[in-house]
Amino acid sequence: MIPLVKSLSQNNKVTFFYTTKRDLPPNLGPNVSYIHINMTVQDEERRDLLGQLQFRETMHSFQISHVFVAGDIILGHIIEHHMEKILEVLNQEWDLVILDELFGMHAHTFAMILNRHQQVPYIVFSTTLMVETTSSNMALSRPWTSKPCMFSPIPEHPQDRFDSQSFYYRTYNFFQNLMEIIWIGHITPLSFTNMREFLGHSFNWMDFYQKSSFSLIDTIDSMIYPMPEGSDTKIIGRHCEKAKKLEGEYLKFVEDPNSKGTIYIAFGSFVLLDMAPENFLKSIFDALEELDEYRIIFSYNGPPRKTKAHIFLTKWAPQKGILSHPKTKAYLTHGGLK
Repeated sequence: MIPLVKSLSQNNKVTFFYTTKRDLPPNLGPNVSYIHINMTVQDEERRDLLGQLQFRETMHSFQISHVFVAGDIILGHIIEHHMEKILEVLNQEWDLVILDELFGMHAHTFAMILNRHQQVPYIVFSTTLMVETTSSNMALSRPWTSKPCMFSPIPEHPQDRFDSQSFYYRTYNFFQNLMEIIWIGHITPLSFTNMREFLGHSFNWMDFYQKSSFSLIDTIDSMIYPMPEGSDTKIIGRHCEKAKKLEGEYLKFVEDPNSKGTIYIAFGSFVLLDMAPENFLKSIFDALEELDEYRIIFSYNGPPRKTKAHIFLTKWAPQKGILSHPKTKAYLTHGGLK
């Protein structure tokens, strides 16, 4: 999303609405303003459920519906505590609304209200892979049996990988996608109580996508699994800004003359390492501590932990700078949506 904002701001005024504790970079563009809500809502029950799914169960595609429901809970928090921010959005004149496909149900709500009352067009930006519910509603779905579903079976040995000619994988994929469409597409919207009260009617995915003017898809997997395109869609992505050179403590750490190279680890903000079982964390750190000939940078959001000097724990890391550094030898990531 940020590269798009930078590009649009060259010739347009852009307002960025975001709900996060983290600050956005200050150099997004010459004409960028912000409407910021520092979210403090904590749905502990749902957070515990996500932790359970991530570390103690095999997650299935339809279970991502919990995050959409959490988005509706956040909308309720905004309505209750930050109505002035909602009015700031709805009472201005806009030429266009661009919103993220995933989870931000407040943005979906704003777009539908502005479209209904002011005829403001909106574009849906899939900043990662589309969930099957979205692609099916937009007639952009791919054969369920020939492409891995979002949450494939956990491999049990090195040769255990997706095979489109395997009856087991074809059947597994079919039912995973079917359950996602039934659950996210038809059952989950029934739980969007805040959207229903604010919109004055129930939310419907098909209606939402039929009224959208255009779709942007920032994906890389179409290079492997061909996907259909329409006149109202554009596949973008496959790009990366030039990385800034490392500096300060990161540069000093990776250029240690005693290091054979750098290993970078980042599981993304969605993985709740503070909810991970101790035996899981112990297994990771026991393995990392044996690699003392390397320098390891771990983007880590778990509980405080003492480590050996060759392990650098940080809540945020200059990822592009680390990955582009010539001493970086390996990157361990969560294999998620992008």
